[in-house]
Amino acid sequence: AGGTLDANRYRIDQADTDIVARVRVDDFDILAIAIGASIVTWLLVTNPLIDDHGVELWMAVLASAYLPISSLILTFTVDLMFTGLHHNRTLRFAVGAASANLIATGVNDLWLVEVLPAGGQVLSVSMYAVAFLLLCAALSHRDGPEALRADPDGRDVHHDSPVRLTLLTLGLIVPVASIARIAPTGQLDAAVRTVATLSLMGSLVVRLAIALEDHAIARNSLLAKVNRDDLTG
Repeated sequence: AGGTLDANRYRIDQADTDIVARVRVDDFDILAIAIGASIVTWLLVTNPLIDDHGVELWMAVLASAYLPISSLILTFTVDLMFTGLHHNRTLRFAVGAASANLIATGVNDLWLVEVLPAGGQVLSVSMYAVAFLLLCAALSHRDGPEALRADPDGRDVHHDSPVRLTLLTLGLIVPVASIARIAPTGQLDAAVRTVATLSLMGSLVVRLAIALEDHAIARNSLLAKVNRDDLTG
C-alpha cells in the first residue's frame, strides 16, 4: 500500500511539474508574439501616424493598439485548434472570426495612414461584420459543447508542436524583416525599434532556455520512471 501511495504521489508531482512548465513556456510565447506584432504595428501604423499625420504619441498608440491584440487572438485561436481538440465547426467558425477580425483591423489601420483609399474603411466595416457573424455562429452552433473535448484520435500537441513553433518563427521573421525593410524616421523610431528588438530576442532566449530545461527534466523523469518499481517504490 505504501508503494502504491508513493507511486500515486509521484504521478501527481510529475503532473504538477508539467503544468507549471507549460504555463511558463506559454507565457513567453505570448510575450514574444505580442512584441513581434507590436513591432510591425509600430512600423506600419503608429510611427506613420506620428510622423506623417502629426498625431500625438499616446493617441497614435491607442489608435493602433488593437492590431497586435487581434494578432494574438488569431494566433492562439489557431493554436487552440491544434492542441488535440475536435476540429469541428465551432472551432472553424472561431478561427474564421479571428481571421476576419485581424483583416478588418489591419485594413482599418492602413486606411488611417492613407495606404489604402477611402474604400478601405468600407471593407474594414464589412469584415468586422463578418467576424461578428462567424463568432455568433461559433457560440451558437450545436458542436459547441464538443469543441473543448479531446480528440478521440489522440492528437496531443504541446508547446513544442510544429504549429506553435511555426507561429513563433513567423513572430520573429516578420518583425525583423520589417525593420530591415523600413528605414528609421527619427530618434524616437530608432529607440522604439532597439528596445522592442532587444525585448523580442530576450523573450525568445528565455523561452528557449526554459524549453531546454523542461526537456532535461522530462528526460530525467523518464529515466527515473523506467528505473522505479511502482509497487515497491
